Amino acid sequence: MSQHLVVTAVGTNRPGIVNQLTQLVSSCGCNIVDSRMALFGSEFTLIMLVSGSHNAIIQIETRLPVSAQELQLLTVLKKTSRHELIDYSHTAVLQLTLPDAPGVISQVTQFISDHQMSMMGLKSNLFTDDQQEMLHAEFEVKLSSEHQPEIIEQAFAKLCQELGCQQFNLHILSN
Repeated sequence: MSQHLVVTAVGTNRPGIVNQLTQLVSSCGCNIVDSRMALFGSEFTLIMLVSGSHNAIIQIETRLPVSAQELQLLTVLKKTSRHELIDYSHTAVLQLTLPDAPGVISQVTQFISDHQMSMMGLKSNLFTDDQQEMLHAEFEVKLSSEHQPEIIEQAFAKLCQELGCQQFNLHILSN
């Protein structure tokens, strides 16, 4: 029976770092089920869900901390179960662009939580426009069949107006 492990690694970015980690996972006999990689400042971050036999998972749990130290990475390993897909009726992507201010992301995540949507992804970045620091954020959420897309659209538009968004968009797709 396959076991699952979440692997998180953070460290200074340099060429080949992703290859070194994926090679280690493969050499332990594990499979990369899902992964995300991003750069934050000069820091490389990687999150992977790996699967493998009991022995393969023990091998990665034993070998990764030693390799991480050699690679000057901070790592966290956590056993988990396989992700069970929930049958959501809709996927929504909420996008907004506005002048940056503390708490904006928090207000949108509160909106998502208040409307009992399941957050699946979040991307945000800052950029300068006419010498003003701007935030662009994109949230991917899942909606159940109980959600009424029209109500979500209206409530999101109201939130974006309150936040002073220069641009906002909500795409709702049926699954």
